[in-house]
Amino acid sequence: MLRGRLLLSTYKSMWELKKVDMAEKEKLQKLDILDTLLAKPEPLSAVDQVIKDKIVAQYFLD
Repeated sequence: MLRGRLLLSTYKSMWELKKVDMAEKEKLQKLDILDTLLAKPEPLSAVDQVIKDKIVAQYFLD
């Protein structure tokens, strides 16, 4: 029984670390997209502008 709780606790800890890792990876991917959009010459397409605005709002205006 103790071994089962220890395994469950270990699994939960690993899952929490994985969730944090996945969130950081998503943030880096979005920032990479933002970097690409900022490097593009103006004017941006309407879609590119919306994406840029959403990323900026999500990470820099909170």
